[in-house]
Amino acid sequence: MGRAKWAVVMAALCLVVAIVAMAYAAGQAKAVPVQEVVRARRFELVDENGRVRAALQFTIGGWSKPGTEGKTKEEIEREEIPQLVLFDERGTKRADLNVDRHGSWFALSRETGKLGAMLEASLRNNGLAVFDLEQKRKITLVAGELWPEATYQHGIVLYDGEGKKTAVLVTDAEGKPQLSLFPPKGGTWSAP
Repeated sequence: MGRAKWAVVMAALCLVVAIVAMAYAAGQAKAVPVQEVVRARRFELVDENGRVRAALQFTIGGWSKPGTEGKTKEEIEREEIPQLVLFDERGTKRADLNVDRHGSWFALSRETGKLGAMLEASLRNNGLAVFDLEQKRKITLVAGELWPEATYQHGIVLYDGEGKKTAVLVTDAEGKPQLSLFPPKGGTWSAP
């Protein structure tokens, strides 16, 4: 066999080996094993422009625990809690789901980022709170105690423009209704 023929055979052989190697590599790329578990401290979902639109992360919690009313942040036991946060195209937090050892809550925010509504299920209560444009609580629907010393189980609470309670309609543990009104000048009117 002459040198020219030998060179053609070697080139053809190299071409065949290269094609086989590329086909093998392509087949291997399609057969990448899927991990059963992925572990991280934070996951982010980004849009086509690289903006974070969702995050699964840990955050510091503690404000929803029973007995924390009136305490400073330093006085409240703090713990890391898992949180799922959704952002709009401007990066404003619009929804978040949180879970701690006492319960869970889901918050919805307006396009301004201010809280609009919150649903909570915890050891203290199960309820829905609706807020005005200034993020002041306007309506609370509760199934459970509103605060630890409460003697009723279910109810609705209405608030004024300052966020002060103006009316409470509740049922006690035996199912008896009670209506309380809180006039702006003070005092309380209740029935029965």
